[in-house]
Amino acid sequence: YGDPDNNPLDEDVLRTIRGKLLLEPDSISGLSALFTIARVHDTPAVLSVSAPFEDRFKNAGESLDFRTTDTTNYIADIGYTFLPGMTVRSITSYADTETEIGSAASAAIQRDTVRDGGDFTQDLRLEIENSGNGLSGVVGLFYGLFEFGQDSFDEIDIGFGLIPLQVLTTDVETESMAAYADLRYRFWDRFVLIGGGRLLKDKIKSTADGAILPDLLGPFGTIQSNYSDEFTEALPRAGITYDLTRGQTVGFMYSKGYRNGFTELNLNTALFNTVKPEYMDAYELSYRSAWANNSLSVNANAFYYDYKDQQVAFEEDFFLVPGYPVSTIVNADSSHAYGAEIEARWRPVKPLQLYGSLGLMRSEFDTFTGPLGENYAGNEFPEAPAYTIAAGGLWQDSSGWFAGANLRYTDGYYSGGDLANSPLRFVDSYTIVDARIGYEWDKYTLTVFAKNLFNEEYVTYKSINATQASVGDEQLFGVTLRGTF
Repeated sequence: YGDPDNNPLDEDVLRTIRGKLLLEPDSISGLSALFTIARVHDTPAVLSVSAPFEDRFKNAGESLDFRTTDTTNYIADIGYTFLPGMTVRSITSYADTETEIGSAASAAIQRDTVRDGGDFTQDLRLEIENSGNGLSGVVGLFYGLFEFGQDSFDEIDIGFGLIPLQVLTTDVETESMAAYADLRYRFWDRFVLIGGGRLLKDKIKSTADGAILPDLLGPFGTIQSNYSDEFTEALPRAGITYDLTRGQTVGFMYSKGYRNGFTELNLNTALFNTVKPEYMDAYELSYRSAWANNSLSVNANAFYYDYKDQQVAFEEDFFLVPGYPVSTIVNADSSHAYGAEIEARWRPVKPLQLYGSLGLMRSEFDTFTGPLGENYAGNEFPEAPAYTIAAGGLWQDSSGWFAGANLRYTDGYYSGGDLANSPLRFVDSYTIVDARIGYEWDKYTLTVFAKNLFNEEYVTYKSINATQASVGDEQLFGVTLRGTF
């Protein structure tokens, strides 16, 4: 870092503690209750660098945000099997989240933001199990209340000291209710009809109160917003599979997807941008197979996704600080993506397992005029590599020793927010290799691992004008000891 005070930002800290209690009383046959509490503290390393990116160096004065998140999850999973193959289940959960966002001492924009979230969900469902001909699947009811609050006091140095940039309090509440089903009916031994979907209603409410550059703009920088809307959607799902042989199955599936609309502040205009709901029609063909006494499996999917009003991120320079990106969500009128996924696993001898996969995708905006009048029709989606490859193997000896390695290749793609497909923001392809070796005994596992074994230097994102970038993790060696009780 150009500012030595920022050196601690290179440290990645993740702490997790989890407790579980399982109750299965002998006096009530078929009842099972699992209670979980988990606490996670996450302070991710800041991987933003200045050009030239291979130096992994951050200039003093450039934007540099960091965040710390503390999350506590409470889950109660209670199931009761009242008949063979029939289970009623209740899953209640609450997630309490707090995120603090700050900035490096030398950054031109100083952020002081606290985000609080409280997410409550209740899922009540009937699970139907059936391995032969007949009906199986799940039907249920869902309720969710998602609350989010943000308090921001951000400042900016415009040459003669810090002045308030954004003073804003935001509260968002989303209430979601749904009835859903995912059912399968097997007949004639080889056919399975798949049907179901989701009937939902979302209620969105948000308020915002504050100001942009109050010292400069006075009352003209005042921000106030009250937004509310309701979305009622029916999202069907239907398909069929056919067993070609005992070990080969083909299938077709159609489903409709949806993402609710909302409103957000555009820092450049000091206006609120209303984002419409996104819809997707998904068509998928599938092939599943098992060979050589299940020692070899080959699976494949082909898909076509047709989007309406796809929600995508749009980036532009902040008008006061060139090179500092401001991101907003906009709707692409129509777009599509298609591709295929192929996966194979092979166990040539009992201790050895090999696997590999190939992902292919093409994407395109069909009709899309940007917020500044730009024509993005014909461009591909940001962060959508044309293909990805993964391969690896694991040897597990009966003595307890094991060793494994895996490779991941990602083809080049345009950076997130780059709807214009700028060559300057194109991210080159990269290959990552991980490896591990260890020993298992009783209830313990000792592992020596290497991540990014060959220390591949790679970029995952480039900013506007490619003045800054996010880089991938460097080579890492470590040891873990895992025990179960």
